[in-house]
Amino acid sequence: MSALTKVMVVFVVVLSVLLVALVIPFVANTENYKQDLVTAEKRADVAEELAKLQASEVQAAQEKVSILITNLEADKQGLRRELSTAQEQLRNERSVLQSQRSEVSKLQADASQDSAALKQMTQILDTLQSELARRRTEMLDNQTRSIQLADRNNELESQIETYERQIRRFKEQMTELQEDRIALERKLQQVPSDILQQIEGESGSTTTDYELTQRVAGSITGIESFGGDTFVMIDVGANDQVTPNVSFLIHRGDDFLGRMVVTTVDANESAGRVMLLQGDIQVGDSVLTGGY
Repeated sequence: MSALTKVMVVFVVVLSVLLVALVIPFVANTENYKQDLVTAEKRADVAEELAKLQASEVQAAQEKVSILITNLEADKQGLRRELSTAQEQLRNERSVLQSQRSEVSKLQADASQDSAALKQMTQILDTLQSELARRRTEMLDNQTRSIQLADRNNELESQIETYERQIRRFKEQMTELQEDRIALERKLQQVPSDILQQIEGESGSTTTDYELTQRVAGSITGIESFGGDTFVMIDVGANDQVTPNVSFLIHRGDDFLGRMVVTTVDANESAGRVMLLQGDIQVGDSVLTGGY
C-alpha cells in the first residue's frame, strides 16, 4: 500500500471521526432546535399578538395623542387669540391709563385753579358778609326810622283827619249859624217892635241845644213828618250819654244833609226834630256829635 493511500486512509479515518464527532452534537442540537423552534414559534405568535395589541394600543395612543395635539393646537390658537386680545386690551388700558393720567393732571391743575379761586371767593365772601352785616345794621336802622316815620305819619294823618272833621264841623256850624241868623232875622222882622222891646227888657233862662264833649255816632232808624216838621229816631240814647237838646249832624258818607236836636231820650234810642235840612235824609243815614 502506498504512502498516499495510507495518508488517504488516515485522512478518511480522521475525517470520519471528525464527522462522527460533529454529527452526534448536530443530531442532539437538531432535537433541541426543533423544540426551540416550536417554542420560538409560540413565542413569535405570542409576540405577534402582543405586537398587535401594542400596535392597537399605540394606534389608540397615537389617536389620543393626535386628538390631544389637535386640542392643544386649538387651545394654542385660542390662547394666542386670548393673548392677542389681552395684549390689545393691555394697549387699550395703557392708552386709557395715559388718558386718565392726562385727565388727572388736568384735574389737578383745575383743582389748583379752583383752590385759588375758592380762596379768592372766600375773601370776597368775607368782604360781602362784612358789607352785608353793615347793610343789615343800616337796614335795621332804616326800618326803625321807617316805623317811627310811619307812626309819625299815622299820627299826622290822624291829626289831619281830626282837623278836617273840625273844619267840616266848623263849616257846618257856620252854615247853621248863618241860616239860624237869617231865620231869626226874618222872625224878628215879623215881631212887633213893642213886644221885641219887652223881650229885650226881660231876663231869664232859655233852653238851647248843645254839643257833647265826646264823640257819639249812630244812625237814623225812622223818619216821621208832623205839622210841617220832620222828626227822626236814632239808635243811641241815655246809655250813650245822650240827653235832650243834644245836637246831631246828619251825614251820608261825606255829604252833609242836616242837623237835628234831641227832644226825647230812652236807654238805647232817641228822637228829635230836624232843625236844618239840606238834603233828602233816609233811614240808615249817619248822625255824629261831639269829640272833635
